[in-house]
Parts: sequence; C-alpha cells; structure tokens
Amino acid sequence: MKVDNLFYFNFQKKISPHTIDLLCVYLSDSCLKDTTDFFSAITLALTECDTIPDAIVVYYTQSLSDSINNAWNDSNQKDILFTRLSRNKHIYTKFFYFIQMNSNGFEMNTALSTKNSFFVPSNKDLSEFYRKGILELAEKNDVLHNAPSGHKFKHPSGKILNLFIQTKEIACNEAEIQFVGRGLCLIHPQISWSTIDSVYIDSMGIYSLVREALDFSNSKATIKNFHSYEGIEKLSRPAELDMAIISASTSGSMASILCDKGFKNERIITLIDIEKRKDLCLDLVTLNKDSDFLHKSNSSYNYETEIELVGEQFTYKAKPPKQITISYKHRPKALKDILDTFAIDGVNDINGRLDAINKTPLISLKAENLLACDNFNKWLKTELKWSLSSSVNLIVYKNDGASHHLAEKVKLIIDEIRGNSSDILILESSQLNEVALKDCNGVLVVTAFCGDGGELRQISRDLREFEGDVIPRHFLVGVGIPQSNSAWKKLRLFLIKNATDRDYNFSVWNVLPLGPDINSAAWDALPEYLAEVQTKPKLSDDPQEEEEANEIMDQLEDVIISSFNRLLPRTNGKNLELTSGFVFFDKKLDDEISKIKQSVVLMTISSVLQAAREYTEQDLCLSPSNYQSVVLSPENFLRFNDDILQACILRASLPSELDYRSNADLSMLMSEFLYKIFSRHEHPFGYASLEFAAALATGKLQLRKEHYVDLIQKTLNIEPPIKGELAGFMLAINSKLIN
Repeated sequence: MKVDNLFYFNFQKKISPHTIDLLCVYLSDSCLKDTTDFFSAITLALTECDTIPDAIVVYYTQSLSDSINNAWNDSNQKDILFTRLSRNKHIYTKFFYFIQMNSNGFEMNTALSTKNSFFVPSNKDLSEFYRKGILELAEKNDVLHNAPSGHKFKHPSGKILNLFIQTKEIACNEAEIQFVGRGLCLIHPQISWSTIDSVYIDSMGIYSLVREALDFSNSKATIKNFHSYEGIEKLSRPAELDMAIISASTSGSMASILCDKGFKNERIITLIDIEKRKDLCLDLVTLNKDSDFLHKSNSSYNYETEIELVGEQFTYKAKPPKQITISYKHRPKALKDILDTFAIDGVNDINGRLDAINKTPLISLKAENLLACDNFNKWLKTELKWSLSSSVNLIVYKNDGASHHLAEKVKLIIDEIRGNSSDILILESSQLNEVALKDCNGVLVVTAFCGDGGELRQISRDLREFEGDVIPRHFLVGVGIPQSNSAWKKLRLFLIKNATDRDYNFSVWNVLPLGPDINSAAWDALPEYLAEVQTKPKLSDDPQEEEEANEIMDQLEDVIISSFNRLLPRTNGKNLELTSGFVFFDKKLDDEISKIKQSVVLMTISSVLQAAREYTEQDLCLSPSNYQSVVLSPENFLRFNDDILQACILRASLPSELDYRSNADLSMLMSEFLYKIFSRHEHPFGYASLEFAAALATGKLQLRKEHYVDLIQKTLNIEPPIKGELAGFMLAINSKLIN
C-alpha cells in the first residue's frame, strides 16, 4: 500500500449530546489492487488517529466500487479490522459510510454503510467534511507563506502584504491532486461542469487541479491561462458558458476585475481565500482566520525589504542562514520551578526504563519529587478549591506508576475541602465502562506527567463512549512535557471541547516543552552508524595497520554500547561534567553541582532550544522561514564551553540547526573550531571531542565537503597521533569518504 494512493483526515461533528470523531479516507483510483489493500488503507489511516474514531467515512469513485464490495465481504479481514477498532472487547467505531463520488455529487452506498445509526451524514455534511480535508491539505503542505522579519511581499496586484498563498503546493501526489481537483465539482455541483466551453486560470500552477476537475466531470472545456495581472487586461468578454478559476486571494481584487470583465460571480471560483466573498466569487476553501496557520506573520516589525512575486514564483536573492546565539532571554518561564523541584534526584537517567509503562523515554521525571513539592501542593489545593466542580464523584487516573499517588492525594484534599469523607471513586483508566459511569455526576482525570497527551485523548474518548449524557469533566495535570507549546495547545483544545456551549475544565501546574521526539533518535543513530561502518571494506591494506584499526573500532563499539544511558565520555573515559556558573541554573544549584545528573542538563538545554524555536521575536527565533534557513551560531560552543553543555546542545539540536553547508564562511569557522576541539581532546577545551566526532559521523553536524574532507585529514595527521575512540570515529569517517 503506497501512501501516495490515499489521503485521510479527521473531523469532529457535533451530534447532541456528544461530539463524535470521524475518520475520512479518500481512496485514489489506483489505490486498490486486491481486497487486502482496502484494509491496509484503513489501517494506515487509523495509525494517525489520536483516538479510535466513532465513524469512518470512505470516499471513492465508481472505478473502485467492485473492489470495495469484494473487500467488505471478506469476513476474515473485516474481523481483523474490527479488532483494531476495539478496546477491552468493546468496539468503539460504530458506523461506516461508503460514499461514491461522481460529478453530480455524493452518493451513499447503502448496501455497505451502517444502517439505523443515530447519525447519517447528509450531502451537506459530506461536503463539509470534504472542505475540511482540503483545508487539512493546505495546512499540511504549507501553502501559506508569511514574510520573514524585515520583509513584505509585493503581490502582482501591487499590494504590499505579509501573506502569500502558493496554491500549487496544495497537492503533492496522485491522491491529493484527485481530491482537490474533484472537490471543485463536488463542492460546487450547481455548476454544470460538462457544458463549460472554456476555463480561464490565472496560473499554470493550478492546471493539474483544473484538468482533474474537467476530466472528472467529462468536460471538453479548454483551459486558458491569462497569466495573472499581466494578462487580465487583455481578456475579452467571456461567453455565457465560460468560467474563471483564481488560484488564491488575500484581497479579492482579481475576482473584482473579472466581474468587471463580464464574468458572473457564480462562475468565478477562488481555490484558496482568507475570507468569503459571496458578492464576487465562489470559493473552494477559506482559511480559518482564528487558526495559528493564518497568524504566523510578524506584523509587529518594521518591514524594509520587499520580496517581489511574479505569478506564483518568488524573485529574491538567497540569503545566508540566520545565526542564533542562545542567551538568558531564551529561558523558559517554567524552568525555574521545574529545576527547583526535580534538579536534585528528580530526573531519571537518560533513556531510563520505566517499568510501569514499559517504555524508555529520553527524559522522564520522578513522581516523588512532584508530590513532595510545596509549590505544587499549594497550587493543587488552590486549584481544587476554586476550579473543581462540586458534582465530581469519580477520579480517573492514568496507569503510569505515578498518577495513582496523585489521585489519592487529590481525593484527600477534596475530602478536606468538602468537610467529610466523600464517596468519590478512584478508578484506573483501563477500567472505564458503562457501569463505572452509571452514577457518575462529574469526572476528574488526573495525571502526574503528560507529554503530547495520547493517553489523555484516549481517556477522553473512553468517557464519551460510556457516558450517557455529557457530564462535567476536569483534566488535571502536574507537569506537561510536550514536544512544543503548539502541541500542548492542540491537546488542551481537544480535551476541553464538547457538544455543549461550555468547555470542560483543564488545569496544569507547569508546562516545559522539550523539543521534537526526533532528538531521542540521537542515541539510536550511533549504533546504526557503527553497524554500517563495520560492513565496509578494510580500513587499511597493511595487515598490522588493519589489526590496529580493528582494535580501535572495537574500543569505539564498546564506548557506544555503554553510553545508551549517558553522553559519550571524555577520551580519558571519564564522564562529561558541569562546572558552576551555568546561566540557566540558580545560585543554589551551584552549591550542589556534583548531584546534578546529565539528564538534568540535557532537559535544561532541550527546553531552552525549544523555547528558542518558539520565541516571538524573529531575530532571536531558532526557526527557519521559507526564505532563510537558521543555524546555531558556532559562538554557542564558545559561550557554553563546559563539555557537557556542548554535548547537550549537539544532542538536543535538530540536524538543520547544525547544517553549515549553505554558507562557506560559517562552514570554515565551524571546521576550524572542530579541529581545535579534536587536537586538544586531552584538555578541558576538547573534552567533548567524542560528541562532536559522533555528530559529524552520523550527519547530525554538516560542513561543506571541502571543509569536511580537510578537517578529517588534518585530524588524522595530528602529532602525536590521536588514539582510542576518537581515532575510531576519524578512521570510520575517512573510510566512508574513500569508499
């Protein structure tokens, strides 16, 4: 099953008294080769769902009708699918809707679709779902561009704006092109597409989408490109059966000109607009004005440079990468509280195994420290006293080995507040069912720690599955450690929204984003690299040199295997360590610096880098734009010159943030710094040499090829010769270069 052959997205529909989750799956015409492909497609879509959906909507055309009928009659495959849609032998997905599409609209296959359900989607619903899918594509494929700091876009219309929509990027494969192109016909069936004489488009970037719409409707219309504002004045008055399609609009000016030219507003379609313009044109999708997607611009800055647009193309000179130096300004707001609570024996080892959840997260916190924290307990009592609904008589906790203790503490506080020993029931989340919720008047969901909230989403889904009517809910989290603030906001929004006009309650003591999960792959990359170089040809043709090289590689293998729960050591075998004066630690931590684990330093650096990625001032923001890459300035490794700080920066950075290939000066500067590190590996300045070598070897840190080759050769020629694991990295890199 090729991912390019299908497209899927989620949709939430309010159906009193609940909001139901829908999984919508679009199958392209070439999607199904046999019956198993259908179930593979549905299974693939399910893996991306936050929770098991209430219903699955399948969009397809007549060409797949027989294949889908045959697949749905395969009872063995269907049973396997139903097993995936169940938890604790209770099936969560109740409804299946098979929607056959044609140029006249949507037609439900009633022979396959679920019968007698409390919700049967109308054509209006199906069109609404479809529009949501196109909006998902617009967001996923990043069609909206925001001008970088110091710039604005000069549109072909002459308007100066900080937004530009590049519609040609909305569809990247067969399924997406079909979905968007056919959406033109399906969302606007009032247009008799088969009778159109000519379709005028403003850019060849949308030709494939319009061609797909015409083919889908069996139209023989001719597509004519009037080349945006350059050619619009040359257009003659359109015929009665002509129509115009605009790729995108931020102001509506092109639609207005087309109306003046004689096009009827019901025969003008803007594919992507930022607002509805019913008096000027129809639209395919309107971007949500309230979404973060539309509000990433830097409107608070004084723009100086214009990026001129020609049609859908940029005309600008490539800019050198923006260099960011990490400073105290990037300190996360929650970091002080987190360090005060967990810095001393409150953070598990790097990749420490948590038996309760059978996982080895890169960074994890200890519940004992949280429950013993005076600031947290004070917050908890205040939160329960002021925010908790008096109707709550059930506490549900996440089964993670920590939340049960928090749930018990919460019950004691509630009893104290209410002045009696209440009959509140404490329940582990996997035990939720109809019986548990039968007499429930309000639910408090408790978790000590929460990442991006997968388990909380499932608990929310379980509650909706088993409760009869919508009852009050309150989600209470000790510490949130998501990948990003945006991921946390998305989780919060998911949990508080429901079918009523009132939101559920949501409380969290502190939130400390730690960056993308990809950073944990830094510990997997080294064994993978080692396995790769061990399969390469000989390191030397000289038998003695080959024997020495093999011994060195054995030493490298040993140190990599032994460093799964720590950073790579110094070349003398000792662990990397922190000295006093770290800018993100308070003075009181300096007095206990010997008690600080490597995981605490890694957590601190990870949170600071993520704060830099989400920093509001663009000049200090560690995030690239579409027009300029961003890298960590080499100065960071001089400013944070403790070996452990340098190593943590390397591990917690994204590969793009250490990619210096786009600028020769930066690459040269970094290569010179690395040579000093490697040549002084026995001294404090170079104690992190193995970490730098590992970053080079695995491709985490990138230099221009000429600097890369020169650095390795110079390092191998150092006198006296380097030995041990550092030599192993250099030999392995050199062998890869040669071969």
